[in-house]
Amino acid sequence: KEMVRTMESIGADTVCLIPPAHGDKMEITMELIEATKRANIPNLCFISSAGCDLADPQKQPRLREFIELESMAMSAKGDPDTSTGHSPVVIRPGFFAENLLLYAPQMLEEQSVPLPIGNNHKFAPMAIKVCEDSLSADDKD
Repeated sequence: KEMVRTMESIGADTVCLIPPAHGDKMEITMELIEATKRANIPNLCFISSAGCDLADPQKQPRLREFIELESMAMSAKGDPDTSTGHSPVVIRPGFFAENLLLYAPQMLEEQSVPLPIGNNHKFAPMAIKVCEDSLSADDKD
């Protein structure tokens, strides 16, 4: 309830949720996803983990937990009881994940993340720029 009140009081319209590297990761993250829904935050950006869908549940159970968390984050899609279903997105870090780091100086100074959200409250692709060095010869054409 306290997290819902906090989200509502600051007028948040987007939550970028990065699960903590903590023993209670599941409980903490599920609480934050639920608070986002209850506070009717229209945009949820859930940062997951690359390879979680390939993780062996017996050998890599902590990595596999991201699948359940992704499901919970996306379960708001189409839910008429919350506006969080309007625009949820899951990002699995990989080639373009470092683009969020481009915002680091501005986040530190302004205490906000200027995510590019269009007129219809849709997230723009997270790829902001591509380094020439990372492209193959075919891609450069």
